[in-house]
Amino acid sequence: MCLDRPVEELAKEDADKAKVLVIEDSEHSAEHIRETLTTAQGDDITVVVDGASALAALGESAYELIVLSLDLLNEDALRLVAQIRAREELRNLSILVLVEEHEEDALAKAFEVGAHDYLVRPIEKSELILRSRTQIRHRRYQERLSNDYQDSLALAVTD
Repeated sequence: MCLDRPVEELAKEDADKAKVLVIEDSEHSAEHIRETLTTAQGDDITVVVDGASALAALGESAYELIVLSLDLLNEDALRLVAQIRAREELRNLSILVLVEEHEEDALAKAFEVGAHDYLVRPIEKSELILRSRTQIRHRRYQERLSNDYQDSLALAVTD
């Protein structure tokens, strides 16, 4: 991989289209995230504005990454992370949180309840692309490893 190529080009070469859930109540920020990830990576982006909609979307479809604003107006985003982690089928889902520069305490709590990574606002396009791609790649490797392990167990039992 050559580092003098644009980030967008590297992201496209790295992985297939991913399914991403964005939980953000700021229309401007949500559109910025959608446009960045769709343009750079061709990802399938779903945007919701609250926790109830997020939990419903997670029940209807399989996502590889959640991008979650910790500044939801009428919602406790940390509680939402804990609710997601409480569901067995979502425990390993990557969560990338968006924070303001002054939110060190909330960021620490987000990691305690299960966030994987973070971005500080204002969001730089290249950083959003690289961090989201890293989380998606990690998730895919985890799934592949788990599937290989299950296949090995099945073979061991039949031998």
